[in-house]
Amino acid sequence: MTHACKFLKYDYPEIEELCFKLEKSIIHEFYLSSIMLGRIIGEKIAISLSKQHYINITNKNQKERIEILKRASIIGESYSNIEEKIFNLLQDIGNYAAHGNIEQLIENSDYEIKDYSLMIHKSIYYLSSWFYKKTINFIFIDKLEEIYYYIFRVFSFIILIYFLNYYLYYY
Repeated sequence: MTHACKFLKYDYPEIEELCFKLEKSIIHEFYLSSIMLGRIIGEKIAISLSKQHYINITNKNQKERIEILKRASIIGESYSNIEEKIFNLLQDIGNYAAHGNIEQLIENSDYEIKDYSLMIHKSIYYLSSWFYKKTINFIFIDKLEEIYYYIFRVFSFIILIYFLNYYLYYY
């Protein structure tokens, strides 16, 4: 089945699977579940970003992770700071859903739970697209380094054979 975050499948299969579950829960009208999945996806994206930049934030809460990523200039580079706002939105609404206070949030706003669920979905799509664009260079560089490593090994082996051949021929 095709879904909005299918582009994450090969490089980030765990996040892609969570995005698929989020969309499936919206289709089957499990809105509370989709909101909590959005929160989890936001946390997974933040942790993946930190791993690629060699920052250890796994033992921190999400607010601290966002702050550390912001101080490291990994998020918040855009003019409107939209990535940071999305991370905060996912965390805040996800906390309401996870702790059973979603009714309180709905009472104090003009939105229904379905609206929040769709807002989370749209935010996840934007955030995962931004995340993929931001990290594709790291993936490419890692694969390029791996290719260079194998080329170096093959080249070293050829040189070794050449010298052995030369040595055995002349001595």
